[in-house]
Amino acid sequence: MRSDQLCEVWWARLEELRSAHLELLDADELRRREGFARDADRDRFTLGAALARLAVGASLGVPARRVPLRRRCPDCGGPHGRVTLPGCPLHLSVTHAGTLVGVAVTAAGPVGLDVEQEVELDWRRLARRIQGPDEGDPIRSRAGFLRCWTRKESVLKATGDGLRVPMSEVVLGPGPTLLRYRSRVRPPAHLTDLPAPPGYAAALTVLAAAAPRVAAAASGGLLGGVIDRAICEKTP
Repeated sequence: MRSDQLCEVWWARLEELRSAHLELLDADELRRREGFARDADRDRFTLGAALARLAVGASLGVPARRVPLRRRCPDCGGPHGRVTLPGCPLHLSVTHAGTLVGVAVTAAGPVGLDVEQEVELDWRRLARRIQGPDEGDPIRSRAGFLRCWTRKESVLKATGDGLRVPMSEVVLGPGPTLLRYRSRVRPPAHLTDLPAPPGYAAALTVLAAAAPRVAAAASGGLLGGVIDRAICEKTP
């Protein structure tokens, strides 16, 4: 299989975050980081940004600090939009929930990665809002709701539309498969349910003609390499 048909998914836990990872963020990312009111939100954002640079850098064979990440909102131009890689053949998606942070990198096509944590909410009411009228049986459990949500959000991330598009306009079939998107015939899309720790659900969508091979891995080696280099650089 060609390398452009591979999608790498990297997972990390918040406890893996170290001060050295903060040094990988650029000025826009540092400003956005300071905009979060809660420490946990700042940490999730920091780990996601650092892991994205490390994962793309590993794929390109370049230092993480030289990875050309761009975050621009299509509505206001602020540095909080979808993460893109200008001038780079790779596509990228970042997600986080609870203590889990994930990054997907591929050359196969636009990619969307989503992870969600089980929390107390009125999932029955939300299930009626996110399901289309012709999507088969209604959602009957919290786990089923979480699985449906991650699948649909991964599609919306891959298209770049995000939650500006109602999830009811993402019509899924078994498999899972994307049947229709915004009342149109489905684009070439490949959905995958990913293994996740207890209490979480995760899904991946890649918009490509051919199904990519998905390779998931823990990111300890990537994150730890930054720590090792930081220690060496600070050692007299």
